[in-house]
Amino acid sequence: MTKDSRLINWLEMVRKMLPDVSVALLYSPELFPGHRPWKNVPQTFRRSEHLIKFIQLAYLQQKICFAQEPDKTISIALPVIMNFETDRKNPILLIEMNANKQSIESLQSICQWAAKWLAELLIVEFNAAKKLPQTEVARVGLTAKLGLFLRTSVDKLKVKKGVSLSLITLFFLIMLIPLEYKISVPTVIEGKIEAPVVAPYDGFIRAADTKAGESVSEGQVLVELEDQELVLAREKLLSQRNEKLNEYRTTLSKGERGQARLLKSQIAQIEGSIAESDLKISKSKISSPISGWVIAGDISRSIGAKVNQGDLLFKVSPLDDFRVMLKIPEKDIRFFQQGQKGDLRLHAFPHQQLAAKIVSISPLYSELDGIIVYLTEAELLAEDNHGLKPGMEGVAKVSVGQKALGWQLIRRFYDWARMQLWRFSL
Repeated sequence: MTKDSRLINWLEMVRKMLPDVSVALLYSPELFPGHRPWKNVPQTFRRSEHLIKFIQLAYLQQKICFAQEPDKTISIALPVIMNFETDRKNPILLIEMNANKQSIESLQSICQWAAKWLAELLIVEFNAAKKLPQTEVARVGLTAKLGLFLRTSVDKLKVKKGVSLSLITLFFLIMLIPLEYKISVPTVIEGKIEAPVVAPYDGFIRAADTKAGESVSEGQVLVELEDQELVLAREKLLSQRNEKLNEYRTTLSKGERGQARLLKSQIAQIEGSIAESDLKISKSKISSPISGWVIAGDISRSIGAKVNQGDLLFKVSPLDDFRVMLKIPEKDIRFFQQGQKGDLRLHAFPHQQLAAKIVSISPLYSELDGIIVYLTEAELLAEDNHGLKPGMEGVAKVSVGQKALGWQLIRRFYDWARMQLWRFSL
């Protein structure tokens, strides 16, 4: 086997050892004089004028050069350092490969390793050609080539295996770190109490200027009911009482004591009706029982409408006394307990964080976006809550204890998988 054929075999080995490599050839007008300073040029290789200039530029500058084709093919030309004692230039190794899955940095590292390996083989070949007979050149070159290949492959495999094991161990150790586990749930601000304002009797609305969302003070009139019929009925009762009083006095003067007692009872009954009319008239102006916000009710456009006794007209909530209602999904309710603390942020104040503590977990539930949620009451721990208003919504994050990081990441999938396995198990 000639030296030229051995060199071509080495280049083919370089091409096969590197991933996604289509061409590996060597260029050196000094080592390979003549019109064909190329070694290992396949018939399918595209020797364009642009590529030839690209390789010659790398040869003249003795620096690594890159070129990328539109089809994402990367061409890398780099010098094979031979450490010549004279001013002879180093040959250029050209490698073409597909860069779909690798970065430029990784490609450069791989090609530099190939160039270093090829340089050692060339040095062994040229030194052996000077000292040994031709029959020994092939044996020495092949031995050095196989030895270097085996050593390099084993070293790279050991490094990759060690790095992989270290990364896997580190990953599992990180997954076992216990961290505070917080569960996020939707929340809404409500008043500590909600004082209802109801209709005291059947009647009609005469005036109502208050609307939901307005602040009111204790004793402020919210609604006025029509009282004209009540006043007329009271006047009629007063007239009846006066008539009965006159009859009572006349009967008493005649000495008809039995009839006088009957009239006296009728007078008492009429006076009771008068007192009831007075009470209704006094309640025709309905006032707020507390100072606070009107959180429900708007009858300003219902003037003249009929209301029945007990109808809810308004709800009034305190100005600065609130509670937090957490809406906990059923899949998370098992983690929550009385006394747990958390933080919440409202959509109205996204930059303000409020501290809260769970007071009680109610068995009552409702439906939110197709999911069953349990209403849980919490209290605000901050003293200054003047910016809050009933009805504000946000998100609360409640700390439910220390859990491993890996468990936190897979908990929902683990719960879902267990349910599916139990559902379809025989």
